[in-house]
Amino acid sequence: MESQDLRNAGLKVTHPRMRVLQLLETTDQHLTAAGPPFARYRATRVGLDVTAGLPVDDRFRPSGRVTAELLPGGPAVTAPHVGDHGTVGFTYETLQEWLAGNNYQPAGDPWETYPDGGAGQTLVTVPCRPRPAHPRPQHIRP
Repeated sequence: MESQDLRNAGLKVTHPRMRVLQLLETTDQHLTAAGPPFARYRATRVGLDVTAGLPVDDRFRPSGRVTAELLPGGPAVTAPHVGDHGTVGFTYETLQEWLAGNNYQPAGDPWETYPDGGAGQTLVTVPCRPRPAHPRPQHIRP
């Protein structure tokens, strides 16, 4: 359950997923993906902010619409989702149930990794931390 800090996940492009690779190709940095693409989701007041990215090496320099994004290390739960992306919500629900049933809670924004480039398999990751223990009430007897 413990994950490393993904320092090399240093590319953030807030664009539709199909445009990410085009932007990589037009950068003057000649970057090569160092792993599968990911998407990170942040809840906002008006919906979701989706960041699409690719892990790249440490030579990356933010430029224009291409900025740095760091996927956090630490405890996390991950579950595979295979099939239509329209049903990935069920995988998120399964992870939420696991967290609640094992005294954990979400500790940040979740992300998805696409090991096959988005052709059908998705790994859903939710950073987590132990749920704070509530002290048991003490019964006082006279």
